[in-house]
Amino acid sequence: MKNQLYLIIKENFKLIIISASIAFFISFLFLKVFFLAVVDGTSMENTLHTNDIILIYTNAYKNNNPKYKDIVNIYVPEKYENYLVKRIIGIPNDKLEVKNNKLYINETFIEEVYIKEPMKNNTFSLFVPKNKYFVMGDNRNISLDSRTFGFVDKNEIHGKVIFKFCSKKFNFSKLYNN
Repeated sequence: MKNQLYLIIKENFKLIIISASIAFFISFLFLKVFFLAVVDGTSMENTLHTNDIILIYTNAYKNNNPKYKDIVNIYVPEKYENYLVKRIIGIPNDKLEVKNNKLYINETFIEEVYIKEPMKNNTFSLFVPKNKYFVMGDNRNISLDSRTFGFVDKNEIHGKVIFKFCSKKFNFSKLYNN
């Protein structure tokens, strides 16, 4: 019996090593480069819903900067104790204004087809400092975002949300700039 087991292992040794290496590589890749998360809350509706599963690419901004409309995962423990998912609205050196409940970036009106409903009773004007980002939820009237906790540093952006699965609407979606 021992000899038979030994022969099976010996014959399949390469396959066992290759399989273990692939499993290790995939595990490492998903632990270090990608991250799965479950949405908890309504601040990103209608784009993301409670219990949607999202895939976050943690190396997205290693050599690049976040872009306008990117959906990002942020962690700002001194401002909020949980990871949050928000949309980049302002990048460094942008002038943001909300007038008559409409968003303007560098004095250009921004059509925001992804927001749940128009902002109510919001008027502000600000300049986004160097190395800072202004984030907002798509459900503007209930979202806790940069209007509440201020600008976000690049190093507080954990990654870019690139895909959602198991959506409330049972569809798979690639998330990207519109």
